[in-house]
Amino acid sequence: MQKPNRKLLTPYTLFSIAFSENDIRDATSDWSLIGQDTFHQMALHIINSTRLEQKNCALGIRWDFSNQAAFKMQWDNVHIDTYGYGMWWRKEETSRSPGDINLATFSMEFVL
Repeated sequence: MQKPNRKLLTPYTLFSIAFSENDIRDATSDWSLIGQDTFHQMALHIINSTRLEQKNCALGIRWDFSNQAAFKMQWDNVHIDTYGYGMWWRKEETSRSPGDINLATFSMEFVL
């Protein structure tokens, strides 16, 4: 029989930054003269929507309640800059302004 795990609670914190080396693309010409302004705006939105500009701070705790199982709780606060929503689903209007996302996760890990 294995000895019980003595380290039951492990608090942790994480900090990360993701940034894009590409600048935000703006319209440099007027496509409305050829009737393609809507297409042009959609193309610019698609190009800009892949950018990542965010900072993440997370706090969590891991509870090893046995040698083969653990429970984790984590809270993340993500600050996203303008057109930095590359990893998040969002409406086009949302991409044009910075925002914050709070995320709570609960998970169970185990080994058989």
